[in-house]
Amino acid sequence: MFVRQRLHGQWITEEDFTLVQGLIAAHPQWSRRQLSEEVALLWNWRTATGQLRDMAVRTVLNQLHERGLIALPARQKRGGQRSRPLLPPEQVPHAQPIRQSLDSLQPLRF
Repeated sequence: MFVRQRLHGQWITEEDFTLVQGLIAAHPQWSRRQLSEEVALLWNWRTATGQLRDMAVRTVLNQLHERGLIALPARQKRGGQRSRPLLPPEQVPHAQPIRQSLDSLQPLRF
């Protein structure tokens, strides 16, 4: 039995919980993102500008998962932004340090 809980500033009812369990059971192939987007639609969790709050829903789903109340699909390792380390100047072809004053380089254009 699920007890109503306040997660991420929202009350999650037993009905909400049952809906999430049903979606997980009906769509085991869905990623966590697909699941959070669908739940956000069904719960109508939106920002003031009308965008879906799927990341907020994903946080709630992760909290339910961590508490052992639901079993989320495994995290997928794909996509997303990856930080790339900057190369030191000596490893960048043709990179030369600028030894002039900023005033002498005006106007700068990008």
